[in-house]
Amino acid sequence: NNEVQFLLIKHKQGHWSFPKGHKNYGETELDAALREVKEETGISEIEILDDTVFFEEEYNYHFNRKPIKKTVKYYLGKVDQNKKVKPDNVEVTECKWESFSDASNTITFQNTIDILIQSNEAIKNLISI
Repeated sequence: NNEVQFLLIKHKQGHWSFPKGHKNYGETELDAALREVKEETGISEIEILDDTVFFEEEYNYHFNRKPIKKTVKYYLGKVDQNKKVKPDNVEVTECKWESFSDASNTITFQNTIDILIQSNEAIKNLISI
């Protein structure tokens, strides 16, 4: 119905965000992004709207008591409107499609909401809604 939907995942730690993960050796950032979406949600057929348009999020966390600074790069993709999602039940416990308004209320962290806002604006410029 010409409404943009955003794919959200609930991480096993309980927070809602977008699919993301680590780049494997030899992978490009875009290849890693596509692989992570497939692993976490089962979606494999994704049309990247423009691979020069991406959004970065930086945050810090601890792993084995060591501080880690992580930079995540998000791309905009388009999938079949009837595409069902299936969480991997390892890293992801739930996944769902939501409108911009609903997603802004579901996403846990403000820096990810900022990515949602930027993405929504970019989508308006890339496709006609």
